[in-house]
Amino acid sequence: MKNILKIMLSTLVVLQLSSCLALQENYEYVPTNANPYIGMSAWEFIESRQDIFSSLKEAVEYVEQTYPGTKDLYSSLDHKYTYMFMNDDAFKTLLSDNGLGAIDEFDPEELHNILLYHIIDGYYHSLDASGGLSFDNLYVVTLYRSQDVTMAIKLDDRPGRNGYGRLVVNDDNDEDSLANTSNLIATNGVINVFAIPLISSL
Repeated sequence: MKNILKIMLSTLVVLQLSSCLALQENYEYVPTNANPYIGMSAWEFIESRQDIFSSLKEAVEYVEQTYPGTKDLYSSLDHKYTYMFMNDDAFKTLLSDNGLGAIDEFDPEELHNILLYHIIDGYYHSLDASGGLSFDNLYVVTLYRSQDVTMAIKLDDRPGRNGYGRLVVNDDNDEDSLANTSNLIATNGVINVFAIPLISSL
């Protein structure tokens, strides 16, 4: 009886393994991408991801008290922008760079200017040719208007899966930045997420 059970168990194991090792019928690679269309405004996205954007939300609401309309830049559907969202790690660096312990210790004008620098006037993405991005630097206009402060954006052309095709900012400067996440399409623009501030003072 024990021998019969062993034979039956062995047969089941062999059948199970053979089904796992079946030959693939189609060798053609079919790439699949996550849907970049998030179906909400930039502000709604901030509110929906408090696990990584709590500092950005706090910063916008803090600046809104002195500069009404700041929050509208993230929520209004009247104009499309390209957003460079700083995540919570970026805000830790921003505070450290400025010798501050909390967002409400910032001078409101200074923080307002930093937030404006992180918003591009225009709709840039790399989903198709209409997005205007390539591997060459494109100089863009941020909402912080100054001849002394510029921004250049392009797609990363370094080979490898980690960076290739993601957004790079100011690659011609020493402080080049690679987006953690690129091309999230909101109802009012394009969102790119960074783990460091693109500028720490203005």
